[in-house]
Amino acid sequence: SPFKAISVNHISYNVADYAKSRDFYAELLGMSVSKDNGKQALLSFGDSILVVRNARTPEMKGTIDHMAYAIANWDEAKVKAELEKRGLVIAKMNTPS
Repeated sequence: SPFKAISVNHISYNVADYAKSRDFYAELLGMSVSKDNGKQALLSFGDSILVVRNARTPEMKGTIDHMAYAIANWDEAKVKAELEKRGLVIAKMNTPS
């Protein structure tokens, strides 16, 4: 394979009540709330982040919005070229900081 996933960077999912979910993960699993804008919260644990956000519709609650993986030896140009070679278009590339 052209890339090596080395960890989960973050998981984002839709919930009925983000504040209730935020508090659940912070209190039960000791995750740290790193950001909260009143509609979603980012919870940090280890090198990973869990994003809980209010679902836009009732049907969306309890669904994963997206997942992101950390890639070994990240090279944005190489990643973009490989994905385009496979017919995938990148709307926005999130380069690690």
